Amino acid sequence: MLLSAIIPISMRVNLDMAKIAYTTFIENDNSRMPGCAVRNSDLPEELGRIE
Repeated sequence: MLLSAIIPISMRVNLDMAKIAYTTFIENDNSRMPGCAVRNSDLPEELGRIE
């Protein structure tokens, strides 16, 4: 909460729009992840941590 004032609003909006785009791509990619449903906006970030 304290660091949210440091991030510019345009950057925050850009990050949120990117999360929405990533979620759409993940849900529509039936060749690699059939039946995948994204229920959390942190899923793209969590997938980046998987080796």
